[in-house]
Amino acid sequence: MRSLSIAQVLVIFILSLLPYSVHSQVQTELNPDIILIGDTASLKITVTYDARQKVILPQIGDSLNSFLEVSNVKIDSMKVGNNANYIQTITLTSFDIGDFLVNSLPVVIDGDTLLTSSKRLEVKDLEVDADLDKMYPIKPIIPQEITWWEKNKKYLAYWVVGILLAIIIIVLIWLYLKAAKKNKYVSKPLLPPYEEALENLKKLDKENYLSKQNYNQFYTDLSFIVRRYFSRRFDFPAMALLSGDLPPYMKNKELLTESEAEQLSAFLKDSDLAKFGRTIPAEEKHKYYRNWIEEIIQKTRPILEEDIPQHMQDEVEQEKLRKLDKR
Repeated sequence: MRSLSIAQVLVIFILSLLPYSVHSQVQTELNPDIILIGDTASLKITVTYDARQKVILPQIGDSLNSFLEVSNVKIDSMKVGNNANYIQTITLTSFDIGDFLVNSLPVVIDGDTLLTSSKRLEVKDLEVDADLDKMYPIKPIIPQEITWWEKNKKYLAYWVVGILLAIIIIVLIWLYLKAAKKNKYVSKPLLPPYEEALENLKKLDKENYLSKQNYNQFYTDLSFIVRRYFSRRFDFPAMALLSGDLPPYMKNKELLTESEAEQLSAFLKDSDLAKFGRTIPAEEKHKYYRNWIEEIIQKTRPILEEDIPQHMQDEVEQEKLRKLDKR
């Protein structure tokens, strides 16, 4: 319900005190009466009547005529005593330029027809700035240099993730292949250390690394074989010790003689140089180290009683055998 002005309320209130003396009234107001093309104006029809009367307001369609269109219709009502008000607000618009007549509209009150006042609505065209009519020459497209970084920086996150994934995959493949190569020197079922070591030397010979000039892999595998043998034979972490620490450790534990420890140190040093691709040992050293590893395995293998020759009665020789057996 739309609120009315104080004056309207007072008039209706006073008239309500005088029953049957109020005459029905229809007031028409157009605001504004001049609009620009496409703008809107409000046609307000106010009907004052006795509340006991029946009122039929104008039935409004989509337009009032060929030039005036109706965009909205709103109806408000108010009642004070026996007096009532209907306010019908019609929103008009036009897309034609000119001075148009808003015709009278019929309001029926208890069978009597009252007409609203006709109004005139002027619709003006938009004023166009004269400068906008000027024609300006078309300017050529100015090329803008975009650097490679500006084009591709939005893909930086994808590159980083892709590179990291590639690195992870490469590392996993490398670890798998490295483990697979080492696993070939782990006997299944597990043999005694001495037997496994000799079997691994045979496997190394079958790879023909020397004929293929694959010195890196030859020394890597040979070093692994002897370290694994020492680790299992004497029950200490030979695989974890550095090349410079392993020979002194075995010498101090009387697992190797001083000469053998020096030979082992020389082998591990040359092996590290070959594995890391810095220096390849002299050609005659390749087979020498291979044979020396087999010899040290033979010397340090467990000595069984039946393996001692009958003629070895000399006390020195027997003491040597006892030391070897302790290893």
